Amino acid sequence: MDIIYSIYGAGELRYLIVLLVVNLVTGIGASIIRRDFRVVMLADWLTSRAVPLVIGYGSAGLLAWANPELFWIRPLAYATLVTTMLGFIFANLRDIGIPIPKSIGGKRSSGA
Repeated sequence: MDIIYSIYGAGELRYLIVLLVVNLVTGIGASIIRRDFRVVMLADWLTSRAVPLVIGYGSAGLLAWANPELFWIRPLAYATLVTTMLGFIFANLRDIGIPIPKSIGGKRSSGA
């Protein structure tokens, strides 16, 4: 358990879970407002967004744990993940109708 705690960090993981839940709730709200909510899209969100982000962060933490010279990778991965999640949340809030500048929460391209 110590390795898991050192890779994910208690405080950081707690904030990532909160961001994932907020992203999920705002995404569901946006899809209900757009009238295109489908339960099957929750599984798609989990496999295409949530799991890869958490695995990527865990991989960066494992790399930093295995090689202390690369200690900077973990905070960089965390900052990237938080920024990405906030962008998704702001885009969902824009879809809901909350006025958010496009520079903060612009639309995601449908091809990506």
